[in-house]
Amino acid sequence: MPTVSGCIEPLIVWAATKREATLMTIRDLSHSDKQTEPRAELLETCWQMRSPSGKVFECAVYRAGIGLELRISYDNEAWSRAALARIEEGRARAAKLKGIVLQKGGFQELAG
Repeated sequence: MPTVSGCIEPLIVWAATKREATLMTIRDLSHSDKQTEPRAELLETCWQMRSPSGKVFECAVYRAGIGLELRISYDNEAWSRAALARIEEGRARAAKLKGIVLQKGGFQELAG
């Protein structure tokens, strides 16, 4: 699953102009002043945990421009996103990830 920042292989986007096509990476687009992401609506916070360093690790389902997304953030910074077909799919993925994180140890579940 690709992460929001630090993609290993950037997504290639062709932007057509009148006379030529310009090849741009997603990083170029993300820094463009013209590029604005529509505001996403939080539908459900699946879980929140505190890391050993005290930062909050969170998994939540959002309604975004592309549809439903499962978003994982660390210290209020987007870390990863995954498109979802249904909210139940997001809940299942969140539960699986929660189990992995808890098994790793050191993380403390926050009441929610």
